[in-house]
Amino acid sequence: MTKRILLTGGRAPATLDLARMFHHAGATVFVAESCKSPVAKGSIAVRNTFHVPEPKTRRRDFIDALIHIIQQENIDLVIPTCEEVFYISEALDRLTEYCQIFTDQFPKLAQFHSKWIFSQLVQDFKITAPETHLIQTKEQIKPWLDCSREWVFKPVFSRFAAYAMIQPEPTQLHLIQPTSNYPWVAQRYIPGTEYSTYSVAKEGRLLAHITYNSPYRAGKGSGIYFVSDEQPEILAFTEAFVQRFSYTGQLAFDFRKNSEGQIYVLECNPRATSGIHLFSRHDQLPRAFLDDAPAMILPKRSSKKMLGLIMPIYGLQSSHSVSRFLQDMFTTPDTVFSWEDPIPFFYQLISFAEILRKSLTRRVSLMQAATADLEWDGD
Repeated sequence: MTKRILLTGGRAPATLDLARMFHHAGATVFVAESCKSPVAKGSIAVRNTFHVPEPKTRRRDFIDALIHIIQQENIDLVIPTCEEVFYISEALDRLTEYCQIFTDQFPKLAQFHSKWIFSQLVQDFKITAPETHLIQTKEQIKPWLDCSREWVFKPVFSRFAAYAMIQPEPTQLHLIQPTSNYPWVAQRYIPGTEYSTYSVAKEGRLLAHITYNSPYRAGKGSGIYFVSDEQPEILAFTEAFVQRFSYTGQLAFDFRKNSEGQIYVLECNPRATSGIHLFSRHDQLPRAFLDDAPAMILPKRSSKKMLGLIMPIYGLQSSHSVSRFLQDMFTTPDTVFSWEDPIPFFYQLISFAEILRKSLTRRVSLMQAATADLEWDGD
């Protein structure tokens, strides 16, 4: 492979894994990032890392910087991985004058990212969303005061369950401050097993897919331990969704499967997620981005991975057994560390220190600080 690839969102371990896969396939990989010390910066898989303006606060400068890199390095393909994908998609017409951009049109991404609109889009699929209601005023919260324990409340635009209230007490609902510009949803709580997916699609064809679960999480939100667990109904739903909307790009869903085996889709993330870690280099995932795969790429064997740096911090909190936690932690491969490519592990520590500083100065959680400069919240 002689392609020259530019990845954005180099802070994410998922981006590092993708860089390593493209490098192993023979591509020349570059990374653009708005944080100063992204984990991908020290990788042997990355030819060069460019520090670019923050997408959220300097949109035009961010796009200008990408165009400069594309021209300077003769980039063939840009692959956004995190929520900067929304800002790139907004400028898709301008960027595609210079090279191929692996994402879809902005209105489509915005609809999928909206927890309210997405819940309406899937109503006639075999797997549907739980009962969902839009909340735009404090007055609209009152009907749930007597039954709040049966519902999940979350902003229409959010990630990692950062602000989600799962089965809250009625007294907690006063913390919600919904407006027409910052709406929330109330979604019926579905007890059961949670599953997540990661997929790659182009023009309505599903080219790569993995379903997995996360037994260890950072609080109530983002998974930090990933175990492949294929579910045929979920794969069928993903194929149908991608085909109906003729989607191009990376795509992820969250699901719940109740005790009776019924599956509900909770939300959609039109970007990369940690499911990418469950592909090995032998699965040849880069071929999906280049539309060069002879068939849909599914991981050839079951696998598990963990975010080793934060597993000790959050993993034990979400474990029901200390002995099982220790066994999982010491027998599961890390998503970042590699004997062939060890430097990113140390850049991970520098990147974590940068996030910690932002968390303390902005008085937000670590998860919120990690994405504050590239989040898209329906702006």
